[in-house]
Amino acid sequence: MNVSSRVCVIGDVHGHLQLALGVAARWQEEMDEPFEAVLICGDISAFATVDRIDRATRRFSQVNPCEIEFPAQWMKPEESPWLDGIWAPKDEGGLGFDAPVIVTYGNHEDFDLIAASTPDGIPLEPVEISDLRALDPGGRILLLPSGWRGRPPRGPVAQAGYPPMAYIDPLHVDMITEGAPIDLLITHQGPGLHQGYGRGSELLDRVVESGKVRAMFHGHSVGDSEIKVFNGCKVTPLHGIPFRIKGPNMGQPGEDSWCAVEVSPEGVETDRCRPDCWCEFHQRGWVKKPGGLLVAPALDCWNRSRG
Repeated sequence: MNVSSRVCVIGDVHGHLQLALGVAARWQEEMDEPFEAVLICGDISAFATVDRIDRATRRFSQVNPCEIEFPAQWMKPEESPWLDGIWAPKDEGGLGFDAPVIVTYGNHEDFDLIAASTPDGIPLEPVEISDLRALDPGGRILLLPSGWRGRPPRGPVAQAGYPPMAYIDPLHVDMITEGAPIDLLITHQGPGLHQGYGRGSELLDRVVESGKVRAMFHGHSVGDSEIKVFNGCKVTPLHGIPFRIKGPNMGQPGEDSWCAVEVSPEGVETDRCRPDCWCEFHQRGWVKKPGGLLVAPALDCWNRSRG
């Protein structure tokens, strides 16, 4: 790769895709530099229908309906026209976002839906983003299956690292440690070397020690937020983005959850933060639609302007 590429990596979203992508859209606008892609580190809450959500998601959704946004809205695009506003042009009042959204998966997912979006076998070479299958009927949330490598139009190679049925597959680890170098690796869980073995995975220690990965990003259980380097692999933990449901920060999204990443031949530069534009998406401004569906303020304004 002889040019730099800029991507956005986001931690666990737990259904909050309007929040995740809305902040990413506004953030690239603030920086006046587009992202080549958005990568999400799992726990999308990608359930085919609301009645399939797991017990933990159901419990959290009682106080934060955004937890079920994926099955309630993204799986029903005809009933959720405001989602189009994320990609609608700026001169039409939309957010003007046009980067592909690429996800790996975590432990809070509908694994039947994941399996239906995962082709048999693992390609030996990086695949074009256009070849990935979507999790949603609208074709906007693209799954990078565990062990696969994808390449944005002019961007870095990214590999997903969270395997079938929420268990790490040693074969997929071998494919990384014995394969070609990787610019960016997104996983759900972090390495045990960094997060400890109650939170992190010993298998992923082999990955960060292999010298094959330039930068790794993960979500899931983050006990140590510090960005650390292991044998040349920069490991960046990302916290979950869901709105805080109590305390002085109630209604605010998580901190250290979004990361702007620039990959060049010289190295990988990371800017992990909660962008200032998050204020536009504070939970108090969200609009409740019939059926209890929540809509981000900017998307509701765009949707009403279309009526």
